[in-house]
Amino acid sequence: TTEDPSGDPARPLRDRVRAWLGRLPPPSLRLRVLAWFVLLLAAATLASVLATRQVLLSRLDQRIHAELDQESGELRKLAADGVDPETGERFGPDVKRIFTVYLERNVPSPNEALITFVDGKPFLRSAQVVPFRLDQDPELVARWGAVNAPDRDRTQTPAGRVEFLAVPLQAGGATSG
Repeated sequence: TTEDPSGDPARPLRDRVRAWLGRLPPPSLRLRVLAWFVLLLAAATLASVLATRQVLLSRLDQRIHAELDQESGELRKLAADGVDPETGERFGPDVKRIFTVYLERNVPSPNEALITFVDGKPFLRSAQVVPFRLDQDPELVARWGAVNAPDRDRTQTPAGRVEFLAVPLQAGGATSG
C-alpha cells in the first residue's frame, strides 16, 4: 500500500489525492472539448504514423525484390549470351570466368553484397564493404553452396536482417555455381 508522505499510516496517499481532486472545480465544457480534441488528434497522428510506416516498409520490400531480380537477371543473361572480353568467345561452362567478369562489371548498391560459389564453396565476392561478411557464416555458406533452385529468403545476422536471393548457375547440365 502507499502511505501518506506525512507519516500518517491511517490516511493513505490515494485518499489524500482523491480529496485534493475533489476540491477542484468541475471542468468546463470548453476544457472537456479541448481534451477530447487533443485525444482525437493524438490518435489520428498515431494511426497516420503507423500507416505511413507500413507503406514505407512495403515499398522497401518491393525495391529489394526488384534489385535482387535485376541482379540475378544480369547474371543469367551474362551466362547465357555473354562473351568473354579477353577471348571474344562465349563463356561456355567456365563459371569461374562468368563470375569474375560479372563482379568486374557490377557495382553493388550500398549495403548490397554479391557472393559467388563454385562447386559448393565461396569463390569471389563483391568488393563492397558491408556490415557483416555473409560468406563467413557457416550456416549460410552451407545453404547457398547446396542451392539447386532459386532460393529467396530472409535471415538474421549480427548486423541485422538480410534478404537474399541465391541463384544456381548451371554449366553442362549440372549446377556449378
